[in-house]
Amino acid sequence: VVYSTLTGYYFVRMIDDLMDGDHPPGRTVMPALIFFHTEFQLAYHRHFPHGHPFWEALVNASFAAADTASRDAELPSIDTTQFLAISGRKIAGAKVPIAAVCHRYDRADLLEPWSAFVDVLGCWHQMFNDIFDWSRDLAKGRTTYFLSEAAAHAGPDGSVAEWVIADGLDWGRAQLDEWMEQLLVAAGELGAPRLVAYLEERRRGLEAEWQGME
Repeated sequence: VVYSTLTGYYFVRMIDDLMDGDHPPGRTVMPALIFFHTEFQLAYHRHFPHGHPFWEALVNASFAAADTASRDAELPSIDTTQFLAISGRKIAGAKVPIAAVCHRYDRADLLEPWSAFVDVLGCWHQMFNDIFDWSRDLAKGRTTYFLSEAAAHAGPDGSVAEWVIADGLDWGRAQLDEWMEQLLVAAGELGAPRLVAYLEERRRGLEAEWQGME
């Protein structure tokens, strides 16, 4: 699971860097995508035979991640509905190792609640990135939910930057806090104390970030 997830992460990271245009990988590096994607899948072949339900879960998660990343890149603006359905689900690939563990221990009944957890975590994680990268995203002309809200609140004659500083950060903080509360409740219901501890650590880290911005 660890090895597959690492190679899968490198695969996704290279594609994201290429799409974002910040630090796109060179042409001589791109063929490594074949290696990373192959190793990502190959690690599971020894555990799940052809036709096992795990493979359907892998395909669904992989296609969902690809679809959301592609659709997200084409949106001229992002509203709440689009964020929840598309932008916030770009980490759908995380459902693959979860599916592997659930199927390995014959706990397919846990797939749905863990999948719902990943969806909320994706919203939190994406919003976190949108808020703390807002100035760079604005300079690069990128479309994010946070900047779309900023543009809507600022209006055609207003300043996005002024809204972010005056009201936007507080609005974004409230969104993050709401999702974090949902995550903590869900993690507790899943019976995952280490996950609860991880989320608490992320919340403390975020609080330190906010204090540093005041």
